[in-house]
Amino acid sequence: MALPPALQRPELRLLLFGGRGGVGKTSAAAATAVELALARPERRVRLVSVDPAHSLRDCFAPEGDAPLRSLANLEVVELDAERELDAFRERHGDTLAEIARRGTFFDEADIRSFLELSVPGLDELIALLRIAEMTEEPGEHITVVDTAPAGHTLRLLALPAALRAWLEALDAMLAKHRYLEELYRGRHEEDAPDRFIETFARRRDHLVATLGSPRAHFVLVALAEPLCLRETLELRTRLEALGVNVGLHLLNRVVPVSRCPTCAAARASQRAALDETPALLADRDAWALPLLPGEVLGESALRGLWGHAWPLVASLAQPAPNPAPNPAPNPPAVLGRAASIAGAIELVIVAGKGGVGKTTVACALALRAAATRPVTLISTDPAPSLATCLEVPVDADPRERAPGLRACTVDAAARWRAWRAEYQDELQTALTRRSAGVDLAFDRQALERLLDLSPPGVDEIMSVACVVEALDRTDDERTTDAPLVVLDNAATGHLLRLLEMPELLTRWIRAIFAVLLKYKRALRMPRLSDRLITLSRQLKRLRALLRDPARARAVLVTLPTRMAEAEAEDLRVALARLDVALAQVVVNHQTPARADCSLCQAIASRERPVLDRWRARRIPCVGVTRGTPPTGIARVTALGEALFSGPDAERT
Repeated sequence: MALPPALQRPELRLLLFGGRGGVGKTSAAAATAVELALARPERRVRLVSVDPAHSLRDCFAPEGDAPLRSLANLEVVELDAERELDAFRERHGDTLAEIARRGTFFDEADIRSFLELSVPGLDELIALLRIAEMTEEPGEHITVVDTAPAGHTLRLLALPAALRAWLEALDAMLAKHRYLEELYRGRHEEDAPDRFIETFARRRDHLVATLGSPRAHFVLVALAEPLCLRETLELRTRLEALGVNVGLHLLNRVVPVSRCPTCAAARASQRAALDETPALLADRDAWALPLLPGEVLGESALRGLWGHAWPLVASLAQPAPNPAPNPAPNPPAVLGRAASIAGAIELVIVAGKGGVGKTTVACALALRAAATRPVTLISTDPAPSLATCLEVPVDADPRERAPGLRACTVDAAARWRAWRAEYQDELQTALTRRSAGVDLAFDRQALERLLDLSPPGVDEIMSVACVVEALDRTDDERTTDAPLVVLDNAATGHLLRLLEMPELLTRWIRAIFAVLLKYKRALRMPRLSDRLITLSRQLKRLRALLRDPARARAVLVTLPTRMAEAEAEDLRVALARLDVALAQVVVNHQTPARADCSLCQAIASRERPVLDRWRARRIPCVGVTRGTPPTGIARVTALGEALFSGPDAERT
């Protein structure tokens, strides 16, 4: 078996592949699952994708290829959040409704209205529950997980703590019922609600113990790029703080030693990036995979992937044959027809799968537009990288970071803590006013824990609030050219959830208002009502703005690979379904063909059909070649001037 020894340990039951978007997690996870299934046919191997924008099946059977030959012990699962939610409601809806009946003053209609709402952030919660189930199964088995990009993986693995709070909140809602049973019947008999809480508490504890034990192994996948290596180091630090057993580190797409100037410059850039982040691989089990001439698609490529790997010791320090002294940086070039963002546009959404260069394109666009009008650049990614790209500090405060440019990241946790504190303060006032000497201890405890039942997708909710606040600020700053808000978004699946959030939140607000009006005498909370009214108005404006092509556009960033093309096309169709106009496609990291380099020739050859298909779609399309990633205000501004200089600029 070609796998590294750490991935062959017989006690392994849970193997997770994670890292920044676009580093090759899916290919590495799929190839590992295939190797494990082939090595021991008696062992059941389950390969699971928890990314809302699945690509596992595309990896196994890309269009036009024969499907993977039958491996009876290998199961491929792409979790469908909505289908899993329906199954969860079918199985546990009555029990949750009974808990709500016992623990609140809501009636049947109120309870059912909330249980039937779509839950933002459901994919992480459902994934957590399914993974927990899988780790409890008896017998010889292993679960290999292809995770979402870094920020959402952290949220997934932080959910056990949130799940504990959720279960404690449910338990608090049952406390009054148990007390009354013991008071009037002399004892409380365990029933379905109690067993529900006990089952999920046990499952949660088992998963936490597994994640921190030798039975689990988290593989960090990275590219030798400065931004990626810094984010990977931060991801590892936070995973280990969560008690996750982080093991093997896989450095993907290492450029081989070559006389080719393009490859030599890329390899020098990789060496420099590793030198800047020595703590990432020091004293770690590190392996490398080379930049391959073909995509890792289909059965033969997956079976052979680990055969290319080698232990990473000092391989990148090997000198190239007859190298040019100190290869100069190789800045990317812009190819094709550039576009411009009209002065009337108020909102631009930069979209794409993880790792395609969304942050760089968003920063380039924002800096280009800031030359003529005020711009606010917002990152809604749970693992933001604006500061690394711009090389200036960027936090949750939307302050000026460059002339004409304000930038900030959404601090979902801090915003939610503020909302929660405000809710609890007003709840305390309402209960004190209502109690009038009556002991409401159980009711108080249940209502105070109510926000622990909040959906896990709270960062999307907070992101929407941040966006509408930024749009409101621009209304107060009207100039000749309209101010612009640029969104650097999370990866595809989470972006779509963000774009759908105004509709979801509107339904939540209506349900909450119905309850507040119904019980206004029992529970008066005017500040919460005012906040909901304001948010409702903002959502109405945002929905209208997203559907107006004269005021809102999307820029889609992708890579010249078949896997990236398939996901980008799905995203393009989804944007059209949501009535979001597409301004431009940026096909990033193209490989210029070189007569003196067989690797560059091979990569350029397999990219060419993808590029031809994008041009055939008759969408404004511009390309960016592979090169040293631009960072810093000056270099990113130069890229923005080339990318967004106007419809008449033609480059070859």
